[in-house]
Amino acid sequence: MVRLDGVEATTRSIVYKGVSAYNVDYSNLDRSDINNTTILFTFGECDIRRHLPKYKNPEEVVEKYVNTSLKFFKGLDVVFMQPVPQAIDELTYEFNSNKEAWHPFEERMAQQKIFYESLKNYNQKVIDISEAIGIDHLTSEYTDDGCHLTRKTAIDLVRYINIAVN
Repeated sequence: MVRLDGVEATTRSIVYKGVSAYNVDYSNLDRSDINNTTILFTFGECDIRRHLPKYKNPEEVVEKYVNTSLKFFKGLDVVFMQPVPQAIDELTYEFNSNKEAWHPFEERMAQQKIFYESLKNYNQKVIDISEAIGIDHLTSEYTDDGCHLTRKTAIDLVRYINIAVN
């Protein structure tokens, strides 16, 4: 049970740190301990920030990620959550330290839009992050570091997710 400022949720997290949506692989998971549950997939915002502007393949990434996920978790309640919106340039790590890896805000927003639209094309539950937190891009009011939500915004998002999933 997780309790975050009055928001309660029973969770079990499976983290694929450093693995992009394009390369996700669930073969090391044991499905027997996740039956009768809702699976909430959260796409990483770094997929949009770093990979999609470079490869320009959001439809392919969504297709591969969704199909791989639905195949492995067949028969379970599956919900997809859009990635956290892109931050304005001045807040991103790349803009401030590594210009070679930096993709301009307009380019990232274009890829984010295609990614979001591609995800909505599947006949699955999708949590619209922009709707949940009320913005389509992050400013300093919503993020401290350009990719992670502030505590207040995260709490608002958890409340929204609890309502959307139940």
